[in-house]
Amino acid sequence: MKLISTFLLYSTITLSTMFSSHMPELEEISVYLAEHGNFNVWIQKCSDLPYEYRDSLCTRAYSALSKSLEADAPPSPSLTVKFYSLRCLLPTSSSVIKPDTFWDQARKISMVCMKAARDKETETVKKILSESSRMINEVQGRADQDTFLTGSSFQKFCDYLSKIASQVFALTSTYIPPLSL
Repeated sequence: MKLISTFLLYSTITLSTMFSSHMPELEEISVYLAEHGNFNVWIQKCSDLPYEYRDSLCTRAYSALSKSLEADAPPSPSLTVKFYSLRCLLPTSSSVIKPDTFWDQARKISMVCMKAARDKETETVKKILSESSRMINEVQGRADQDTFLTGSSFQKFCDYLSKIASQVFALTSTYIPPLSL
C-alpha cells in the first residue's frame, strides 16, 4: 500500500508541475478535479498506513497543488485547483491543520479569485459557492467537525460568502444555490 500511495502522490506532484508550464491543460485538469477528483476517497484506501505517513501524503499533495499555479492563471480553473488542494488537508489528523488557518486560507482564495474575475463575477461566485459547499460537506466527515465548523475564521468565511453572493445576485436577481451544512 505504501508503494501505491507514494506513486499516487508523485502522480499528483507531476500533474501539478504541468500547471505552470501548460496553461491550456489547466482548464481540462480543473474540470476533471471538479467532477472526479476526490483525494479524500483515495487517502481512505490507505487506512492501514500509519497516521503520520498519511498526514505527510496529504500535506505534500496540498503543497504541490497550492504552489503550482502561476499568478496569471485564469480564475475559474485556478479556484477549482486551489480548493481541491485545501480539501487534500481534510483527511489529516486534527493536529495537522488548525481550523482557523484552514478557513482563513479558503477566504483568501475566494477573495483573490473574486478580484481576478472582472466581468465574470456571477460565474465566479457560483463556483466559489459550489466549491465551498463541497468542502463543507467533506469537513462534516472529520472527527473534529464541531470545532472545524464553529471557529471565528469559519464565521468570517461564511460572512464573506454571504457578502459576495448578495452583492452579485442582488444585481442579477439570480437564484443563490443553498449551502448544505
